[in-house]
Order: sequence, then structure tokens, then C-alpha cells
Amino acid sequence: MAVVLAVQNLRADGDVVTEGGVQKMNVTDDNQTELLTDVLKELKKMNLNMALMSDNYIQNSEVE
Repeated sequence: MAVVLAVQNLRADGDVVTEGGVQKMNVTDDNQTELLTDVLKELKKMNLNMALMSDNYIQNSEVE
């Protein structure tokens, strides 16, 4: 879900909240969500394939 800071031209039907004196509106983009979900699935498949090919396990702390 993408969060957009909406300071100007706020839509009346949006979910607008005021936080620290700044008005914010949450906006979702279904295409972006679907794309990121597909990318995550591919990364999981790649990790599984790499794990089957190698006995090395890389810790999160080893990756920047």
C-alpha cells in the first residue's frame, strides 16, 4: 500500500487524517500491490532454488 502525503487538493471522500498539523490521506494502488506480490513470489522461488543448489545459508546481517 502506498501512502501519499496530501497537503493540497484533498478529496472530500478520502480517508484524511491530521497528524502533527499535517493532513494526510492513505491511497492504495491495486496494480502496485499485485506487482509487488508477484515480485515477492519470484524472489521466494529463487531463494528456494538457490537453497537446493547450495548448502550455504546467508544471514540477514550479512547483506546490506
